[in-house]
Amino acid sequence: IIYILMKRIIITEKQENIIKQNILKEAIGFGFSFGYLKSLKSFQEKLEYCRHYLGVHIGNGSSRVCFQLDDEKIIKLAYNRKGIAQNEQEFNFSQENIVDVTPRVFPELSDIDNYTYIVSEYVLPATDEDFEHICGCDFTTFTYVIRKVESWYDPRKPCKWFSDEDVEQLRNDSEDINEFATYVENYQPSTGDMMRLSSYGMVLRNGQPCIVLLDSGLTDEIYNKFYAKKKMYNESVSLSENIKVHKGEKGKTKSTQGKWQDDIDCPHCGESKAFFSMSISDGNKGRGRIKVTDENGQEQDSEVQTIALYYCPKCYKFTALNNMA
Repeated sequence: IIYILMKRIIITEKQENIIKQNILKEAIGFGFSFGYLKSLKSFQEKLEYCRHYLGVHIGNGSSRVCFQLDDEKIIKLAYNRKGIAQNEQEFNFSQENIVDVTPRVFPELSDIDNYTYIVSEYVLPATDEDFEHICGCDFTTFTYVIRKVESWYDPRKPCKWFSDEDVEQLRNDSEDINEFATYVENYQPSTGDMMRLSSYGMVLRNGQPCIVLLDSGLTDEIYNKFYAKKKMYNESVSLSENIKVHKGEKGKTKSTQGKWQDDIDCPHCGESKAFFSMSISDGNKGRGRIKVTDENGQEQDSEVQTIALYYCPKCYKFTALNNMA
């Protein structure tokens, strides 16, 4: 045993990597078990287990937290339904093998039954110099390729400063650029994140560095389901423009406190309770006006004191109930 007192030890990056690698190998080899991790029921139990064996997490967001397993792999632990949906999407995409632009997922180590966690490649942040070295162009030029390919299927987003010929030339010159162009062309993803350098990383495959997109789990479908602000609407009722939203105890106004139930059977899915969200009117001292459609499809005014909105957490839909005057 060596005792070192009041001395600062300076080690090289190579020595640090060797220490980290051996510590992590020891942790996984002599205690950490994917089978035991999968058997744990709650996210909190899984989180504490990973903290115990893997130490401090290396990244976290609104739906997942990441721990480093070794120099090549990380584990992405989901702590809500958003994270589970993104884990499932990333796993499914990685198995298609049409394009290779995202970190690879290791199915033999991942929870592919419930997607509470997946194990994927460990990725280092990419720099502008990495794009020049690997793709043969700077990051700005790379984004022009993405924007131009996007304009092929979305005419609302033209890219006038880059031509089809420019794209084809770069695709011919760089396999990496061709992979990303093929990804955008075939999958038509939201490209907002693809315009940021922070969305990319670098991995080593077969001894060669590759650029990858860090998060393929956040698709349009998942964003609209879990992140986008829910629209308040009813299929048969369109609200008038000048409305006021009233919130009191449990979302109810004092004037309507006893007039609305706390929950109703959801008329959309029929499998869950829809809970009282809020009451709305146009602010005309107890009499609001909403638009209704008659049997001939004509819009008619209907006087109401208020209408109540009930929200179903299972199917994510609102139901409007009228309190007719």
